[in-house]
Amino acid sequence: MFQNAGVYDVTLIATGPSGADTLSLAAYVTAEDPVTAAFSASLTTGAPPLSVDFTNLSVGAPTSWLWDFGDAATDAVQNPTHVYAADGTYTVSLTATNGCGTDTSMQLDLIVVSSATDVASRVFAFEHNVPNPFNPSTVIAFSLERDGRARLEIFDAAGHSLGALLDREMPAGRHEVTWRPVRQPSGVYFARLTSGDRTAIQRMVLVR
Repeated sequence: MFQNAGVYDVTLIATGPSGADTLSLAAYVTAEDPVTAAFSASLTTGAPPLSVDFTNLSVGAPTSWLWDFGDAATDAVQNPTHVYAADGTYTVSLTATNGCGTDTSMQLDLIVVSSATDVASRVFAFEHNVPNPFNPSTVIAFSLERDGRARLEIFDAAGHSLGALLDREMPAGRHEVTWRPVRQPSGVYFARLTSGDRTAIQRMVLVR
């Protein structure tokens, strides 16, 4: 049994009455890490049609993916986008596969789609990210008072933009976006939300 992933040489030594012989095969066995399925969603709440970007976060170098979006639709791409057309609460699962087998990650009641928007949610609000400080990811929640374009951009402590997590038309109401920095070091970062003539900024702390 190989304990760690890698490429291994194999040597066979045969011994008999006439003596011994050795057969060596270089790079004969490739051992892989077991796959662990994981994923995130760009949005978890909103009115239909709700377009959600799903990101594969699986480890173990999977070679295939099977998504079940909870509304009888499936997909087999690595990072799909799915549109929820009807009100409902949807459970999403991802099954990832590599040479060692398969693993499934399921998030119950992950997506909530509702045509009804509470009066209380029809305000412009930028909530504190949760958790904060964070590692490896944090959820940034905000509310829009009306339908319109929203841009959520991340900056480092020096004011340099790291790019936009979100920049598109959004329905009124409350929304959530997950930020999972990959290469950024520990430190202070800022999230800036802009929609129409409204702008708000929140301070976030990444601890590696």
